[in-house]
Amino acid sequence: MYYTPDGKYKISKLTDVTKSNAFGKKVNCLIPSKVEDRDYPSDSIKYVFLLHSHPYDTPISEDDILFLEREGERHGFDPETQDRKKLRISIVAFFSHDDGAPACDGFYIYSAQTTRIFKWTRTQGHLACEQTHVVDWRDYDNFDLSITSSVAPCPGKGTP
Repeated sequence: MYYTPDGKYKISKLTDVTKSNAFGKKVNCLIPSKVEDRDYPSDSIKYVFLLHSHPYDTPISEDDILFLEREGERHGFDPETQDRKKLRISIVAFFSHDDGAPACDGFYIYSAQTTRIFKWTRTQGHLACEQTHVVDWRDYDNFDLSITSSVAPCPGKGTP
């Protein structure tokens, strides 16, 4: 999702390009690092959210976070918009509990330069939030991190 110079939020075409690890057991989407929009020069687009889906209820991965941080370095971490003074670039991974008839049962979210991953789950038509993991940046300059399970309530109320 990106923000245009005329104050609109747009979602780029989703990618169907994937890669698997050496053992073929893990498949990752290759999120494009650049949006091409014929209506706007590429340097005028502000990146807001990296949206993608996970086939099951799996949290944001190290690869997801590393990609977000690299893109934040490339495009900026805090795009200014008309409706919000500052908006931290984030990654959102949607998931479904039913692969036969997938629906959006919730999503995980991680904002750049933070240390927590949150899970929002749809329950009886309402969204409920909990912290699920903590990110430990052992060496931020070299993109060295670990993710540890850490369940806690979400700060504040209301949806993202």
